[in-house]
Amino acid sequence: MSKNTETVKVERRGGVAVLTLDNPPVNQLTDHFARKLFETIIGAFGDDDVRAVVVTGTGRNFIAGADITQLQKAEDRDQIKQVALTFAQAMNRLETGPKPIVCAINGNCLGGGLEFAMACHYRIAVPGISLGQPEVQLGLIPGAGGTQRLPRLIGLPNAVEMILIGRPIKADKAFSRRLVDELVPAEGLVAAAIKAAGRFVKKQIRLDDRRTRNRFTRLPSHAEKMYVLNGSRMMTYQKAKDNYPAPFKAIDAMQQGLTYDIEADVEREVGLFTDCAVSDVAKNLIGIFLNTRAAGKLDRTKGQKPAPIKTVAMLGGGVMGSSIVNLLLANGFSAILWDINDAAVEKGVAAVRKTFAYPIKKKKMTPADLDRMIAGQLRTTTSLDDCRDADLVIEAVLEDMEVKQEIWKKLEVLCRPEVIFATNTSALPITE
Repeated sequence: MSKNTETVKVERRGGVAVLTLDNPPVNQLTDHFARKLFETIIGAFGDDDVRAVVVTGTGRNFIAGADITQLQKAEDRDQIKQVALTFAQAMNRLETGPKPIVCAINGNCLGGGLEFAMACHYRIAVPGISLGQPEVQLGLIPGAGGTQRLPRLIGLPNAVEMILIGRPIKADKAFSRRLVDELVPAEGLVAAAIKAAGRFVKKQIRLDDRRTRNRFTRLPSHAEKMYVLNGSRMMTYQKAKDNYPAPFKAIDAMQQGLTYDIEADVEREVGLFTDCAVSDVAKNLIGIFLNTRAAGKLDRTKGQKPAPIKTVAMLGGGVMGSSIVNLLLANGFSAILWDINDAAVEKGVAAVRKTFAYPIKKKKMTPADLDRMIAGQLRTTTSLDDCRDADLVIEAVLEDMEVKQEIWKKLEVLCRPEVIFATNTSALPITE
């Protein structure tokens, strides 16, 4: 077995091979890194001197998901499916391997990272770290067994919540749900994992009992499964309708799966994952995620200080506009509230006042404080000319393309070249 690899460091402690994952910045499962990880573990399976494997990470991450940049660029459906299926089958091979794998989860364990951990046989986590399947937030579903193993470990209702919402849970909740077997402080994590590995070696824990595919006690009956998933489908439809396919694909994976043949279940999941991966929704959401993460890291911004923002023009005093004005005033900005006529402006100011009702009720501010704040920080207008000196303009007017385009055409002429324009459109294409 290799003693040292580029991204997977191996240390022998008695009969336990301790693998430390080191793929900065977040231990992402790139193709190269995943291959190194799987090859090292398979190598340990074939090494007679190794009785068990412990896997841990570095820094704040165990494994923070797969490399989504590859999906953004990929166009060929068959190629995406084959890559995903190969990855999922590698997880199956680890799960059914001849030696126990204990995960010492030192930090964030997300997406493909959690799928890897669930394919292993014992999970110990540091309190406070996050575990989750956030794929749906990128228009995807888990594609390496996540929809099949998570319900087996924590029950279908909890798994549906984690997969359809995509919000990670903390280690203490993961422990209470039995996704994690032990909680251990960081300084004793690896030692605890080695101790757990020793219990497998001594036959105090049966390996077959710990293979997630063999755990059915938390799965519902067929009737219960259909009840939970049909209810989830109805609630999801009310929120997402047909514009956001990923949650429905995840429900399909669980509805068609969770059988005694996990190999077939996972293969179906891979097909549904591929449907999502080739969709425009996923590519757009992945693009937004990557662009957001890269914001402020462009070469042309190096050495530049952010422009100070003092005055913000808010276009539209509806529910969203008045709430944004609340934040502006509460954080010390000068705000300009524009609307189409005096009546709309008055209604907007009244809405702004209502947004401060709670702090006034809790006696964190008085009505007199609010009056002074509005008098000192808020200007109102029905003329876009009054927005010409704003440092930032935020638009939240009627969801009508012609109305929005007309406003921006006027402001582009009026405002300084360096002003920042922002829109709060929820459905209209930004490029148009």
